Amino acid sequence: MASTSARPAMRTVRSAALVIGGTPQVETVVQHRMRPTGRHLPDADTAEWSTAVLGGVPAQTGRCCAGRGPDGLSEGGGGAVADAAGRAPRTAQPRLDAAGVRTTDSGAVEVDQYLRTSRPDIFAVGDVNGGPQFTYIALDDYRIVADQMAGEGKRSTADRVAVPYTLFMTPPLARAGTVETDAILGAALLSVDEQELVNTVAPAIRGGVTAGSLRDAIWTHPSSTEAFNEVLANVVR
Repeated sequence: MASTSARPAMRTVRSAALVIGGTPQVETVVQHRMRPTGRHLPDADTAEWSTAVLGGVPAQTGRCCAGRGPDGLSEGGGGAVADAAGRAPRTAQPRLDAAGVRTTDSGAVEVDQYLRTSRPDIFAVGDVNGGPQFTYIALDDYRIVADQMAGEGKRSTADRVAVPYTLFMTPPLARAGTVETDAILGAALLSVDEQELVNTVAPAIRGGVTAGSLRDAIWTHPSSTEAFNEVLANVVR
């Protein structure tokens, strides 16, 4: 089974969020980092974001902005727009329904935590099963299916805790775990090399390693990782 990208349709939706899934603190920092580049970012209460839609599925990452001021909607808020609409599964052509394989409203193949479809002898891996559209998630899909077919049959998507991801802006914004206004069960990192540092934070979260342990760890010098010593010293007492 495969998925594909096509030219997305564009529609304007009203939203206060620039960073999808971000906290107000992350939103503020990202806007602060972008303003010196000359990009105009409207205030949250007057923002309208043009969201790419492909096959009825809203974009997960890519948004461009236009500010609504006293004189109406002001277009052309940026020098370039990157389409980041994700991929819509191409599941209609194979006639999966004829094989008894159910799909979701968005066209993804319906799977359980072991990636089995409604036909127990058929698995769906990769973007087609509606999971996070990352190469490393597709690789983990393979591990789950391989464990079902030739292993102990215990591995599942439920094992995915604090999965890291990175938004490759300048500097990179990386996240792992859940970062909410009233609960911190993860981390949001915005700095140079955070696409690498988040891979230290994610297993630490999964293993129950405290922020204090990362703060007091001995890291190589010079390295980006040693910044944990200083940064976490200002966060964790």
